[in-house]
Amino acid sequence: MNKILFMLKRNYILIILFLIFLLALAIRLIPARYPYLIEADPYFHYRMIKNIVESGARPTFDILLWPQGIEITQLPILDWTFAIFYNILTCFRINITLLDFCRYFPAVLGAFSAVLFYLFAKELYNPQVGIFSSIFLAISPAFLTRTVAGFSDDESLAIVFIILTLFFSIRFLKKESILNLSMAGIFLLLSAMSWGTFVFLPIAFAFFALVQSFRKKISKELILFFAVIILVTFLALLHPHYRFLQLVIKIFLIGVFFFITFIYYFKVNDNWKLIGAVIIFVLISLVFLTLYKISLFSILQSIKFRPWLSAESLSPDIYTYLSLINFELFLLPFGLYIALKKLSDFGVFLLVLFLVSLFLAQEMVRFFFILAIPASVLSGLVIATLLSLKGKIVKIFNITLASLVMIIGSHAAVSLGNQIEPLMNTEWYDALIWLNKNTPNDSVVMAWWWYGYWIEAIAERKALIDGGRGTFDTLTLISNFYCASDEKEAITLAKRLGVNYVLVSPYSEKIDFAQMMSISKVQNTNQIILARLMRDDKNLEYLKKIFDNGFVKIYIVNYLLVPREAF
Repeated sequence: MNKILFMLKRNYILIILFLIFLLALAIRLIPARYPYLIEADPYFHYRMIKNIVESGARPTFDILLWPQGIEITQLPILDWTFAIFYNILTCFRINITLLDFCRYFPAVLGAFSAVLFYLFAKELYNPQVGIFSSIFLAISPAFLTRTVAGFSDDESLAIVFIILTLFFSIRFLKKESILNLSMAGIFLLLSAMSWGTFVFLPIAFAFFALVQSFRKKISKELILFFAVIILVTFLALLHPHYRFLQLVIKIFLIGVFFFITFIYYFKVNDNWKLIGAVIIFVLISLVFLTLYKISLFSILQSIKFRPWLSAESLSPDIYTYLSLINFELFLLPFGLYIALKKLSDFGVFLLVLFLVSLFLAQEMVRFFFILAIPASVLSGLVIATLLSLKGKIVKIFNITLASLVMIIGSHAAVSLGNQIEPLMNTEWYDALIWLNKNTPNDSVVMAWWWYGYWIEAIAERKALIDGGRGTFDTLTLISNFYCASDEKEAITLAKRLGVNYVLVSPYSEKIDFAQMMSISKVQNTNQIILARLMRDDKNLEYLKKIFDNGFVKIYIVNYLLVPREAF
């Protein structure tokens, strides 16, 4: 018995981390009760993973996007990682379908990330902060939404590499080990090859270096570290996926590097000289950006206001903060106070990371996923500080308070897990399978942009546009088709797009109709083609319904009946 107690005491952190893993995994597996992937983008990755598993290669060109296909520029690491792990399981004769694997594996990665997070938070402060930070990340609603079962998208794998990048970066800055620096660079590169928003890491490191220059704490180690970060970032930006970001990021990072190097080697310690150097740095950067007529803000705005973006890419409101940051929102002010009161170099980095994440989250709801990282550390710092206070009554009160916070937080996470449902359902899946089995292989299917990845992955037919590819001109033509008040006008547009089949559902009528209206600027909605297709208008001459399961309707376009003069 004594030996067991000794082993438990000796390995209590490992036991706690294992329990955190089980808690995080159990919450993330709640949406696994549905046999489908969450949202639309995971179906693109599912198709790429399937190609790798079946042929041993990831295609470089996608023939399923109308009209002539498109080069695949999406980042490759997630697809290869999922395929490799799936093949490992099959080698051990574990009987699981690829679709089921793509459903469960993101939940495992999310739970594993919460455990890894302990290492980062421990390096920032201490093991106690590490444990509580890990718990908070495990039950954070903002983090949960991108790491649940079925969400086999970029973030589910990227977060593993991001946390390891942060961990080894702090380890190097504390212990100056070349091994830690190398590992930080490797995991930053893997982050870049997993998720496009990895750029928040070099940006955070750059602002950290700038703040350290004002604190007169620039060192050779920090300059070397930042040089490696720049080198890896520039290497990652060579990938076609980052074409639109290269100029802004390069100018900013190079400018910061020269600035901190100048401050260090010329020993600029006077505050006024520092301010003057900053002003010169900002002016030079603005000149470059003006010459190339580009800015980070304009990029964010152009992404933010694309008419076909979903709600996750819009700016948040107070309800979003309450629902995604949740209980942590009330701990953050105290965490910020504690971090500022005992300000260390790594406390500075945490605050910089928080501000960069907050800016991104304010721009787009989807970036709350990033905000969960510093928010969890700051919340963990509050609980660890409370439990370190002396006094029997104080300890009992603080333990009770901490327990309540954890229970409430876990309940909120479970509630959110129960609310997460896939957009795919049985009716949609059956309709897509019907398309696959009953239409020619080269058929072109018209649907709203949201369903493009489904058409490509499950029906294996050509889509006009999907969640990540296509042009606004194509989207405008699709909108004009659905919103046309004259059938011949609609058929002319369908002919121009080379469409063979048209697909509609209640989703198209209720959710997507507002987007169509904003693009096509229609006034009378009762007689538009979408409304007529939805109510099975018998007066339609050239669109014949060939499938209807009560939820999804498929129409074939009969061009042979259309008068030649209509074209």
